[in-house]
Amino acid sequence: FPECVLNGTYLTALRTAAGSALATHLCAKQESSSLLIFGAGLQAEAHVLTITCVRDIKTVTIVNRGSETGKKRALELITKLKQDLQNIFDGKMYASREQHAH
Repeated sequence: FPECVLNGTYLTALRTAAGSALATHLCAKQESSSLLIFGAGLQAEAHVLTITCVRDIKTVTIVNRGSETGKKRALELITKLKQDLQNIFDGKMYASREQHAH
C-alpha cells in the first residue's frame, strides 16, 4: 500500500514556488515587504504561500488578465489566501488590472 498519495499538479506548483522562495531568501532585500504576482492560478497561490514564509510581506498585488473573469479569479484567490494566511498575514492584498481594487 502506498504511504502517501500526492496531487502531482499541486506538488509541481509547490516545488516551483519553493524555488522562487529560495531565490527570494537569497537575493531579495531583507526589508522587502511587497509582493507582485502575475496570474491568479495555482502557481500564484503557491508563490504567495511560500514567499510569505521567507519575507515579512505586508502587501500582495495580484495582476491577472484584463477580463472580468480574470479579475474575478484574482479576487477569489485573495479571499482564499486571506483565510489560509489569517494567522500570519495582517497586510493588504489587491487584485489589479490598472488600479488597485479592494
